[in-house]
Amino acid sequence: MNKIFPRLGIFVFILFLVLSISKLSAQANDIKITSVDLVGPNSLCPSSSVSFTVTFNNNGSTQTLTGETAHIYLTGAPVATESLAALTIVAGQSSTVTFSSGLNLNTPGNYSLTVSFTNTGDEDLTNDVGVLNGITVFTPVTPTLSSTASSVCYGDPITFTITPYSATATYTFYLNGGNKRSLLGVNTITYSAALGNPLSDNDKVTYEFIDSNTCSIDTSTQSITVTVEAFSLSLTTNNAVSNNTFVAGSNIEIEASSDQNGLTYDFSVGATEFKTITPAGGTASFTAAGADLGILTGQGVLKVEASSSAGLCLKDEQIPFTIFDFSAGSIAGDHSKCSNQTPNTLTSASLATSDISSVTLAYAWQTATNAAFTQNLLTTAVTSSNYVFSSSIATTTFFRRKVTASLSGVSSFSYSNAVLVTITEAPTNLSLSTNSSGVGNTFFKGFLPTITAG
Repeated sequence: MNKIFPRLGIFVFILFLVLSISKLSAQANDIKITSVDLVGPNSLCPSSSVSFTVTFNNNGSTQTLTGETAHIYLTGAPVATESLAALTIVAGQSSTVTFSSGLNLNTPGNYSLTVSFTNTGDEDLTNDVGVLNGITVFTPVTPTLSSTASSVCYGDPITFTITPYSATATYTFYLNGGNKRSLLGVNTITYSAALGNPLSDNDKVTYEFIDSNTCSIDTSTQSITVTVEAFSLSLTTNNAVSNNTFVAGSNIEIEASSDQNGLTYDFSVGATEFKTITPAGGTASFTAAGADLGILTGQGVLKVEASSSAGLCLKDEQIPFTIFDFSAGSIAGDHSKCSNQTPNTLTSASLATSDISSVTLAYAWQTATNAAFTQNLLTTAVTSSNYVFSSSIATTTFFRRKVTASLSGVSSFSYSNAVLVTITEAPTNLSLSTNSSGVGNTFFKGFLPTITAG
């Protein structure tokens, strides 16, 4: 009995050894696929070349694979075959191979990827196939570009919009291929003079759009080219250096000009439009006359609006103006005096006045020996409203008061009525005597005196 059990143990050991050797021999050539993976996420945007990897595991002895063929299927349809380059896999180890045959996943949808591997002499074919399920190719959002206008006046705002809107999409705008602005969830951009980015004529806006799945389509053929109209405008008068100040009745010349020909110019004061000019060139000018002078009065603002035939731009310029009138007032004091008498004061019957309170009025008295003030005209030093004589005058003289009105360097003058001081020559070498025989012209009572003058 004791001799049987040791012999039985030896037999079991030899049997285990034989079975182990048989098992090793049975798996001496077994390469299996353990995984198939995309290079990148399984949910992706359309692409014509998606890389993938296959991981092989060696269940047998160390082997070098050369020229073995892999068959590639998308959702059961064969798409490619690829021969493996020399690959050595150590027994019990794994090796991952990136396949150069890129997958064409350009069409949105759901896919599975199957890779089968043929290894000559492989003793277990059940593990030579790998499958990757759950591949999703998104459908990219198709965007569009629009603008609030295709033609604008220079500096006016224009807004571009990429649709549709998504808070998680990225919107990128380009101006003439540069000036890139890219923001998440902001699908508009505005250009204007107020924002410091006005557009010029023929500026082109293009864009790129990345949707919430990070997908995009080619938008290079989509663009908007903007027509921008721009012209200068100025308004002036012949008294611009004097703050456009005029005396009523004086020549008022008005000129509006632009660097663009053929504009229409509308001139107005307040709500009253009084003249429209469309010159062939770039300048509209006129001298105010007739009804114009009924509008250009007092103090106000002269405005010109310029518009083009295209109707894109309507610009305006305005300047303040002052047109003042004044009255010289009147004087009184016609009288006669002897040449040896001081004439009476010539008085102001009414003072000079102006319709603009800031006008300065100054007096200067003038004299002449004829009513037309063309003979012996003299401007005196008297600047008061009245004329006070300090002594007699020798000859009959006409007097008038000159009034000078001034504002902003513009002045004009006028005259009051004239008054006449008539001078009578005083007698000279006069004598006076009586028929008194006494001293000191003494007479007896009852005597009739005689008085002689000559």
